Amino acid sequence: MAQPAGWKAMYQQVVIEADGSCADVEHRVAAARTALESPEAVLTSRDPTGVYTLLKSALDNVEQASDSLSAFIIHAVAAERLALHGCGPIPSQPVARIADLRDDHHDRHDERLALNRLEDARDFAKRALRGVDGALKLLGSVQYMLRDLGAGAAGRRQAMKEQLQAAARELQLVAVSVCNTRSLARMATEPPIGQ
Repeated sequence: MAQPAGWKAMYQQVVIEADGSCADVEHRVAAARTALESPEAVLTSRDPTGVYTLLKSALDNVEQASDSLSAFIIHAVAAERLALHGCGPIPSQPVARIADLRDDHHDRHDERLALNRLEDARDFAKRALRGVDGALKLLGSVQYMLRDLGAGAAGRRQAMKEQLQAAARELQLVAVSVCNTRSLARMATEPPIGQ
């Protein structure tokens, strides 16, 4: 019994949703990097209640980027499982892994290529997620120092600026990884599987 073709449309939809998560990450990382452009401004811009607005903006955007990267990874795994089940001879016998779509399945070249791209995209997303986590730790450290220690002492202020600069550098690397992630995820739907 051959698999129904419906899995292919579901695969496409899940990958499109994954791409949407990547788009959100790009937006969030860009917003965080903008907020961190001037470490001095981050350490001095406060609202009337005392909240460091640029730091809060950067933290909020980086946290959202982390959530969206996690969503991308979940979507990528779901798409892979859909394709492996869809390529199996019957639903209860999925293909075990991407490598099993090799020469003995001549009609599965598109699926294998798409899944290889999606697997590479997931690897870039994991790298980006590690970078986002690093940036969160750096920004959280600055937030702690500002809240509990204040920005007064020159040595502390310099340390905070360096951490903000390190977070901005980390987010630059995240932006590159996310660009690669998104490109590979889009290629995982071209040509559309089965067309």
